[in-house]
Amino acid sequence: QLAVLVGTLVIAIFPVRHKVLWIVLWTLISALLFSAPWLSQYLFKTLPPLIGDIDWFKEGYALSRLEIWDFVSRYALQNPLYGYGIEATEAIKDFDTKQLYFTYPVVLHPHNFAIQFWIEFGVMGPIFLSALTGFLLCKIRQQGVARARYMLGGFLGVMAVMSTGYGVWQGWFLGLVAIMAVYIILASALLCEAEPAQ
Repeated sequence: QLAVLVGTLVIAIFPVRHKVLWIVLWTLISALLFSAPWLSQYLFKTLPPLIGDIDWFKEGYALSRLEIWDFVSRYALQNPLYGYGIEATEAIKDFDTKQLYFTYPVVLHPHNFAIQFWIEFGVMGPIFLSALTGFLLCKIRQQGVARARYMLGGFLGVMAVMSTGYGVWQGWFLGLVAIMAVYIILASALLCEAEPAQ
């Protein structure tokens, strides 16, 4: 649902013709990537009373996700320069958690790609993700207005799922991301009239 909402909003309203807004978008995404461990702790302190009784958030395990993000982020910040290695979360058995909403002291993955890169690679994680995002946004923008609109909607829709859902290295999820990339490229080509690249 979140991916459809984000993708639809981007396709409908993002002004792809304005180069400065692409830079603003990249800056915003980069700021979220770099601030993820601190932002997640703030959200865990402030959001539960506001969303705890809303069915959509309950059914989406939002409070559990917030608690997971909180304790994984705090652990990641104990080694912020280079992290703990790929799939480190699964091996950690001593997370500092009160188990308010997520009733286990361990978790397989953080359910957020930015926090996962922080705990696995430290600050090198968001540096890499920021550079990759900038590269992909440049490539999407070069596709022309109509195609860029669909590609950006699909890209940010997938990013929304990666921000709230699965572990980055799950094989089926990597396969799904690859399939979605192909679908986004094909759909943008089929739905848009031929236009010169920018």
